[in-house]
This record gives sequence, structure tokens and C-alpha cells, in this order.
Amino acid sequence: MTIAVLRLALFEMRDVDDVPVGVAINEAVELAKKYDTEDAASFVNGVLGSAARAEFPQGKQESTNA
Repeated sequence: MTIAVLRLALFEMRDVDDVPVGVAINEAVELAKKYDTEDAASFVNGVLGSAARAEFPQGKQESTNA
């Protein structure tokens, strides 16, 4: 289950423009809490936090459609 949650959150963080990175992480942590253990939720939070800092050092930029 943990792998599925991580994959979903990473997809949302990288490819879904209208989902902020923080929201994707929070939702993944909540899913892990509900369907896995508390340790899994902490693990998911740590992995996704590290991925977010590595891939989006200044935060996810909003797209401008002008």
C-alpha cells in the first residue's frame, strides 16, 4: 500500500498542475494513516518531503496562461 500511495503523490506533485505540492503530500500521509500504519505515514511524509525539496527547491510554480 505504501508504494501505491507514494506513486500517486509523486504523480500529483509532478504532473497535476492544479494540486499544490503540500496538498499532495498531506493527502498521501492521510491515506497512509488510514490504510497502513503510523510508521508508514511518517515514512511517506519523509520520502515525499525529500522529493519535494529536491524537485521543487523554490516550490511548485504556478503556470501562467496569458
